[in-house]
Amino acid sequence: IGDKLQGSVMSFATAISKPGFAAVCVLANTLAAKMTMTLGYRLYLLLGPLLPQVFGKVDKEAIKRCKDSPRFKNMSSAQLNEAEYAPALAAMLLYLQVKGAEAPMGCTLAAISGPIYFWGRTLTGMALPFTPMGAGPRYLAFGLLIAAIYETL
Repeated sequence: IGDKLQGSVMSFATAISKPGFAAVCVLANTLAAKMTMTLGYRLYLLLGPLLPQVFGKVDKEAIKRCKDSPRFKNMSSAQLNEAEYAPALAAMLLYLQVKGAEAPMGCTLAAISGPIYFWGRTLTGMALPFTPMGAGPRYLAFGLLIAAIYETL
């Protein structure tokens, strides 16, 4: 099983170095982040005002505590950051895919930086060390992808 696992890891590492697969990774991660935020918090906050019709009185203090909680603020901030960067990264990656260009390091960093940033913060409830661990590679990915795009002009 060791050789099979090693082969799978190497196949994945090779795949994320390609613009098309890296774009799929970026888009899948942003969808997962959005769904997590929606199912984890937004649904509760949006349906809260409707619940009195079904269950009786709504505890507005509970909704306020939820919105003010450090965990909600951290997760919301991480998801908004992911939503800010994913479209530009996906567009750059898809452009490179269409052009048949390669940028293996930029593609790999684009594919892994978002999940490190969002899931690290979301699962631990802490910004550090995941903010620099995800943001640094993302900035580097931007630069490398911009350089690769420039080479296609």
